[in-house]
Amino acid sequence: MTLIRVTTGENWNELMNALSLKNSERHSCIENATYADFKANFYVPVGCGDPVIAMLFFGSYLVMLTLVFLNLFIAIILNGYFETVDKSKQYLD
Repeated sequence: MTLIRVTTGENWNELMNALSLKNSERHSCIENATYADFKANFYVPVGCGDPVIAMLFFGSYLVMLTLVFLNLFIAIILNGYFETVDKSKQYLD
């Protein structure tokens, strides 16, 4: 569901920012958090993120997704064009 949310563009930058938070005054997190830490915090994530990995993942995912959708869009247009050309050849014969 998360990748579908990113695919549709539904506030994906907010998700990327949340995944890239480091330990700071505004955000308290635990490096290398364990399941016991997660359980002790009432099942709320307490781990830290990595900004570089988050940016690389979301950047590469969006680029690859854009290329796939662009190729799909071009394939649909070309399919319609070739169907039109085939129908016009039938009328000429």
